Amino acid sequence: MSASRWYRAWQAGGTAAPASKGAAGWPCRLSEEQRERLDAELTAGPSARHRRGGGELDVTALPLIIGLVLGVALFVGYVFVLIGMRQEDRRMRLGDTPPSRAAGLARRVTGCHVRG
Repeated sequence: MSASRWYRAWQAGGTAAPASKGAAGWPCRLSEEQRERLDAELTAGPSARHRRGGGELDVTALPLIIGLVLGVALFVGYVFVLIGMRQEDRRMRLGDTPPSRAAGLARRVTGCHVRG
């Protein structure tokens, strides 16, 4: 019921007029025993099924497991990239290369370090 319809009903019939007429839709098809069992399951919560020995994997845990595996894979890949970059930097360091005659001459003439 919209707010304007509720207000008109309240104005026309007092506080009892806009009262709830019950749940809309089809009546419940569960028996009383089924309702009690459903209520007990919902009250116990999702972890109670595992305590009772229901061996299924909890569906809510799957996204967490997938996220953890992907996070670890990305972290390991990132570490390998950093290690590779460090090794590449070490190989390209100019001071580690033995000086050649041409490089020594260019260094003396220009004052810059030249790879030889």
